[in-house]
Amino acid sequence: MAETAELIAEDESTANPDDVVPPVPEQVAADAAAPGDAVPDTVPPETSVPESPPNQPPAPPAQIEEPPKQEATQPEKAAREPLTCTAKLEDRYLIDGAEPLPHLDSPTALAYAVSDRDDPDANLFALMCTPGMPIRVDLIRKHRNSRIKGNIPILEWGYVFWEAEKAVVAAIIFEKPLGGNLNELIRTGTTRIGEYDVVQRVLVPAVDAISALIEAGVVHRAIRPDNLYFMDEDLTELVIGESVTTPPGYDQPIMYETISRSMTPPAGRGLGSNADDFYALGVTLVMILIGYNPLEKYSVLDTLAAKIEKGSYAAVCGNARLPISIIEVLRGMLADDENARWGTTQLDAWINGRKQSPMQRQGQKKASSPYSFDKHAHVSPRTLAYAFAANHEEAFRTLKSDENFESWLRRSLEDEEMADIYKALMDHAVSMAGAPTAEPDVVISRICMLLDPDGPIRYRGYAFMPDALGSAIAVEMMLNNDSQGISDIVSRDIFEFWFKAQPSNTTSIIEWQRTFVRCRGFLKIPDIGYGIERCLYELNDFIPCQSPMIIEENVVDSDELLSALDNISNKVESDARPVDRHIAAFIAARFVEDVHLHLKAVSAPTPERSVLGTLSLLAYLQYTHRSGPVLGLASWVGGLLGPVINTYQSRTTRRELEREIPQLVRKGSLPELFDLIENADRRKTDATMFTEAQAEFVACEDSILEIIGGEGERDSKILKSAQKATAMISILLSMTIVTMLFIVNVL
Repeated sequence: MAETAELIAEDESTANPDDVVPPVPEQVAADAAAPGDAVPDTVPPETSVPESPPNQPPAPPAQIEEPPKQEATQPEKAAREPLTCTAKLEDRYLIDGAEPLPHLDSPTALAYAVSDRDDPDANLFALMCTPGMPIRVDLIRKHRNSRIKGNIPILEWGYVFWEAEKAVVAAIIFEKPLGGNLNELIRTGTTRIGEYDVVQRVLVPAVDAISALIEAGVVHRAIRPDNLYFMDEDLTELVIGESVTTPPGYDQPIMYETISRSMTPPAGRGLGSNADDFYALGVTLVMILIGYNPLEKYSVLDTLAAKIEKGSYAAVCGNARLPISIIEVLRGMLADDENARWGTTQLDAWINGRKQSPMQRQGQKKASSPYSFDKHAHVSPRTLAYAFAANHEEAFRTLKSDENFESWLRRSLEDEEMADIYKALMDHAVSMAGAPTAEPDVVISRICMLLDPDGPIRYRGYAFMPDALGSAIAVEMMLNNDSQGISDIVSRDIFEFWFKAQPSNTTSIIEWQRTFVRCRGFLKIPDIGYGIERCLYELNDFIPCQSPMIIEENVVDSDELLSALDNISNKVESDARPVDRHIAAFIAARFVEDVHLHLKAVSAPTPERSVLGTLSLLAYLQYTHRSGPVLGLASWVGGLLGPVINTYQSRTTRRELEREIPQLVRKGSLPELFDLIENADRRKTDATMFTEAQAEFVACEDSILEIIGGEGERDSKILKSAQKATAMISILLSMTIVTMLFIVNVL
């Protein structure tokens, strides 16, 4: 028997992997062994497996020809230039940029040596994450709090300023695997993993590691050959590498992803389940055994076609001859039906020599004749859905002018129900042209989800699995600065098409749908504290607040917010508001108390109400969290209170407030500041005094009017007064003259 599972060509000679031509998608599942071939210990992927294959192959013969050198399953990691920067984490771990460790790099995070102040002999390294990349903080905390068997240990993590990126990045401290990376060891010939030790050296420890993850409630989603390490120099303790520096599945080549999850961009693959980990482990075993990727030169579409039309097992294995002893377990782990895929129970039984039920492959729906689109012939509606989504504008033009597609669905694919729904969609697009539901993008989205209900939610250039909504939003907002497409999917109810296409409602599907509906509610409210920002924080519990004002402060919990605002208070413009859309949404999602009334006030159109709402919200945070003084923030907010002070009618009260505010600012107490500016008794007194002043003013005005009267009445009074005065003068003169005449006559 052969000692290793090297690829055996049809002419029984050992083939060079570079010379092997992988099967094209249109080929049958796999060619049967040629007549005359006699290789009892290896079979091509589709050859029948004996009912009771031995799980542990017998020892090799005493004399055997040395097999060729085993190839690495991933390319060599390039060396990196040393850096001059360092960073200190928790005042204990010194990350040294001058000592890069490229063999420990992750696809999106670079590794550097770490020295431990408390334990100088410790062998540690750090992964410096990509700035802005969402990381799995929940998983980091689980690893740090308790070691998970078979997984590389995490000791500490945090955010540090990394001069090489000129940004604050997440740094994660790991124990260094002294044995190195399995892929590198294979590439350099330091170790070999053959058919006689792949089970004990790789499969058993990997299954134990996934079992420990299941017990801890964790899904890994980053199992592949270049993410397996030996913790000891004797190469006996295999562990699975990190999975925390990116969203779930982000770093995985599509080869290691199931059919549905490989149809999306990296951010849209979703958390999945441990069944996805077992699938990736199955692909990993194949890559280790055959030493190369049969689908490496395939496009994404051709890779999908190969997996869909042949099944993942046949597509992944290509024409390679695999040991009979390992085929059963590979078929079990690479089953495309998640319900049929092997898990811990089946693998433990197989490893311990107990017979398992033979795997019956359930074929995907295929048409009897292909449908051509964009220079590809499609026999599967799933690959057609992928192609339509990738070129949605051309897809609509094609379907609008091609009456044969409906016939292809009915006759070639033999799906009358699908054809009827398709016809109704196209009739609606024509009859309701211009309506939102008849837009070409919406119609193609619905058709894609009709053709492939097991695939992702698709719209324009976006595609993501329903459980990836949170990570998709995070990557679009934090890395791509564009969330409009995902917002449209949620706000325009595009997601409903996917849920309606599902044959049944599982618990997971119901929960996902509730999440979408909740996010739709947030998007429909224009107020601050809602919108896509609220969705970001509601669906990603540990993403730091992304407000441009405090993004470098890396605020993860609401009790850290006030100190962060206090820290930047002297760096902002004096008229800037301390609560923007991100901060408001962050508080609403992370703060345990209900703040919707505060958010309503912050969103008020008038500056005095908005500023007062801002102060009330921040004061509520400080009061609830029992936070310490925030002198800078209090001064910042105090400087914005002018419009609020002016709402008081009494000039005396306004002057009193202007004198008292600086005193409270120096105390750093926002609740006291709020109580001063919005004291109920003071407001009542001011209102009462204003009412009394108004009444007094009215009374005085009436008196004045009564005295001076109106303009016409005043003239009349003047005339009457003048007449009276004239009459009196005339009488007096007359009396004076009469008196004088009398006196003269008497004398």
